[in-house]
Amino acid sequence: MNFVSIDFETANMTSKGSVCSVGIAVVEDGHITKEFYSLVNPLSEFDPHCVRVHGITEHMVQDAPTFKEVWSTIGPMLDGQTVIAHNAAFDMNVLSYCISTYELPSTGFQYLCSYLVAKRIWPELPSYRLNQLSSHLQLSPFRHHDALEDAKAAALVFIECLKDAQTSDYNQLATQLEYRLGQLQDDYTHITFSSTRSTGGSVKASQIVPQSNDFDKDHTLYRKQVVFSGTLSSISRREAMQKVADLGGLLADKIHPGVHYLVVGSKDYMKHQHGLKSSSKIRAAEKLASSGKKVRIIPEEDFMSLLSS
Repeated sequence: MNFVSIDFETANMTSKGSVCSVGIAVVEDGHITKEFYSLVNPLSEFDPHCVRVHGITEHMVQDAPTFKEVWSTIGPMLDGQTVIAHNAAFDMNVLSYCISTYELPSTGFQYLCSYLVAKRIWPELPSYRLNQLSSHLQLSPFRHHDALEDAKAAALVFIECLKDAQTSDYNQLATQLEYRLGQLQDDYTHITFSSTRSTGGSVKASQIVPQSNDFDKDHTLYRKQVVFSGTLSSISRREAMQKVADLGGLLADKIHPGVHYLVVGSKDYMKHQHGLKSSSKIRAAEKLASSGKKVRIIPEEDFMSLLSS
């Protein structure tokens, strides 16, 4: 039961490279044996909302190393390992962006998402947020949104996942739970940790209801209208819609003037970016955006990051 748990905090939600802190917990034989934490100078602006969440300010990171500088320490800790993160879509998109943008050396690694794994192992829980999962599992209290504390908490949650799944073989775990292992490869290719389950046909917005009414009113998606288009690779569309509903977001099946986000599957978004034939939803959203409406067309990777915002 050996793996590495990682967590990032970012200065803003606009730039994937705005890392302002990183925490790492190394697990060997089912126990945390090594820890690493560092503030990081993101060389970018701090969003007041992000500061309220993690408490890190621009002044605090003035003398901190940049991501390129801290990579010499954390890169060797990740290379060739199995890495986990809670809401890995966010952390791995940040990591993938940083190492490819700065062309940092890496031999690559495989990864899993403790959030999605926990959801398959304990499907009846009301929430899979890290602090609530830790409370449910009666793990030690921790400071949420502190990168090292979150990395250690995610590691402890994942250890419990492995115990309940009765395996320490990560390929077997992924197969058992119907997931494909994620990978960040040495050529910077990013293969997402994604569901292999059939979507089970189309799902309508009216079929999705919140599993709880205890919403975080500061969340980016609270009371925002969201529409989906194309096939998602990280999770099924039903799961994605449920996440939006559970955050207090509003779902719609068609584009209309009140829609805030059109979430597009990776393949369709790539076609859209290259000017190839787009879906009717994308065309409708583009028309609204050109008329001044606030609809945003985002790829599924950015949507997964929004879930963690």
